[in-house]
Amino acid sequence: MPGLSIPQQQENIQNRISALKTYNEVAKAQKSVLDKAGSSFSDVGKNVSSQLNKIEDLKKRYDRSPLTSMDRMLDFLSGTRGNGPETFRYLRKVVIQALTELGPEINKILKEETIKALGCTQEQTYTGINVDNIQIQSLNLLPVSQGIYIPVKNIDLSGTLKIPPTSWLGKIYYEKESLDGITGTTKNSNSYFSGLDSFKPYGGPINYPMNRNLFDGISNPNSTFEQRFGRYYNGKSGNKLLDYSYVNENDLGEQGDFLRVFLLDRGSGTTTTQTGLTLNNVSEFVQDYFETIQIYSLPQVVATVVNYLTNFISIKANIGVGKLEEQSKFALLMNRILGLCFDEREEIDVSGISKIGELDGVDESFFEFSEVDLRNIELILSDVKQGVVTFEDCDNVKLPVNVDQLADEIVTFSETLSGQSIPQQVESIENIIDSITNNPQWSLLYPNNASLSMAVNRNFIKQLPIALASSILSPKVLLPIFTMFKEIEKNVSEDANDVINQQNELIKSANTILQSGTTIGQQVAGEINDSVDFIKKNRAFVIALVSKISALFVERLFEILKRDIFNLLEVIIRDVKKSQTNKTIEIILRLVQLGYIVARFVTDYRKCKSLLDEISLLLQLINNTVSGAGFRIPPFLNLFSGLLPGFSPERATLNLIEELEKLGIPTGPMPDGSPNFMNFFSKSVFSGMDKEEAQNGKVEVALLLPPPYGAIPGVGKKF
Repeated sequence: MPGLSIPQQQENIQNRISALKTYNEVAKAQKSVLDKAGSSFSDVGKNVSSQLNKIEDLKKRYDRSPLTSMDRMLDFLSGTRGNGPETFRYLRKVVIQALTELGPEINKILKEETIKALGCTQEQTYTGINVDNIQIQSLNLLPVSQGIYIPVKNIDLSGTLKIPPTSWLGKIYYEKESLDGITGTTKNSNSYFSGLDSFKPYGGPINYPMNRNLFDGISNPNSTFEQRFGRYYNGKSGNKLLDYSYVNENDLGEQGDFLRVFLLDRGSGTTTTQTGLTLNNVSEFVQDYFETIQIYSLPQVVATVVNYLTNFISIKANIGVGKLEEQSKFALLMNRILGLCFDEREEIDVSGISKIGELDGVDESFFEFSEVDLRNIELILSDVKQGVVTFEDCDNVKLPVNVDQLADEIVTFSETLSGQSIPQQVESIENIIDSITNNPQWSLLYPNNASLSMAVNRNFIKQLPIALASSILSPKVLLPIFTMFKEIEKNVSEDANDVINQQNELIKSANTILQSGTTIGQQVAGEINDSVDFIKKNRAFVIALVSKISALFVERLFEILKRDIFNLLEVIIRDVKKSQTNKTIEIILRLVQLGYIVARFVTDYRKCKSLLDEISLLLQLINNTVSGAGFRIPPFLNLFSGLLPGFSPERATLNLIEELEKLGIPTGPMPDGSPNFMNFFSKSVFSGMDKEEAQNGKVEVALLLPPPYGAIPGVGKKF
């Protein structure tokens, strides 16, 4: 209903769900009892679903501990399908299936949100190096002022590039495609090893393992991609995109870990008449690059979500306190993002892409952590130190985590993934999740395995969108984003300075450009301290990306709910229709009885049509409306409505008691002489019905006018 807050609306939905579910159960039970009693009065439907209503598409205005769309969806499903283990096993399978199929949609979202974050129009350009015209052995030999310097920790939020690909964690986090043995020659050589030709940048079908390549680059400082492999990095189109090397000093002389990136002329750009430089399209660069990599990998997503559930990576890798705090705060902020509610107002981006105001209601307090938050983080740290996990829904019992088994299972899944069909992948992921609760030690410490299974599966469903988004924010995805951030920021500043130097009267215009550059620069200024700082400095990008990814999963679950709603309404509508039909017949018969009584007095002085003719007409009207939208009471019969006393909850209760007694249900006092509360219940039910009738009921009326008009039907409200 309009004007209700989200909690009130949620409560109303849950109350309605409960009422609908109870109705179905009562309808089924009543049919069974009446059938056994030999009564054929009720003919309820065969569908006994326990479904719900629809979910609201949340977003906008946040709470410190918000309920997300997924939380509400699971609450609704729990109320309709039941809160048992099988419900959550089924829903778990649905979201895992979605995970294996959503790649193209997620790629599209990532491209769109990257272009939005860059503030790009479709014509936004950058200047690339024309490597065909440059006579230099390596781009590293260019002056230090050339190239874009990206701090490694800006793109490596989780420290992935510090993990060797051959380690157990590296086998999970890195792509399975190996670069071993693929070594190139100089760009002046005509012979290249064929190993690269199997990858998408060079016309092959395989996604390029860029995370693995970045690790390789860091292990070979001051060596460019082209020096190591004999080719520059191309886009899916085959056009050149970039070259890079790892260096420990940037163009300002600052020491640290940096990637020095060189943007290349793609070979399809536009040459300007003033400078002779070739301009390349930013959006084309972004899309061309993302087409060469796999945005996320199933093993990494599974490992991340299992770590959220059990802390198995944190325990096995012996992660330090500082990093654990950061990870916990990162997950908390991601959950807050999913609790945002977006309204339906649309803004028009300069790129022509419609969007919503993702940042409405998000200020600095959004990133603050309360005492409760910090206390919960301390509890997580304590669990990791002890090698246990605590489930709030299971009496906060501390259960040991079999980290080695989980690591082995996910590594095996990663190594066998390419040979599995999608159903096999889904089954493999389900087996990994089931193995969490199949730990024999858990059965000893907490025998109620059903509750544990339900808690794990529910949390898995809730955490999966966050784990997926976290996995997407990997070095290979963030590399082009930060590269273009830096490039656009530099170009905007240079353009503004040129305008100021050339014409002082255009200072105002230049300031406008500088302000635009500052807006972009605020998102990438300086280094990213950690993953929490990344969210703060790139809030628009992260909020849009995470919320849209989560919406994909919510949509899948909502499709289930819609089917459930239709099944439920089929039962209820059938019974309501039957009830309305029976009620219409009873009204007509009652009015006919009154008509006979009145006719005995009216016939003599009115000399009107005989009642039998009217009844014949009534029967004809009934026949004409059986297959139509429903029965209508003949207007002439409505003239007798004033003789009726109206609905009475008390009289209805008496009728109900009579019906109960027909079924053999005791209606008298209890054996100890106390009142029968069933009668109180019945009275309350009819009082509620009377209230509904008073608020929403309507009556059909007839207005008798002088000939030739006769009786004119109408609609009214009873008192």
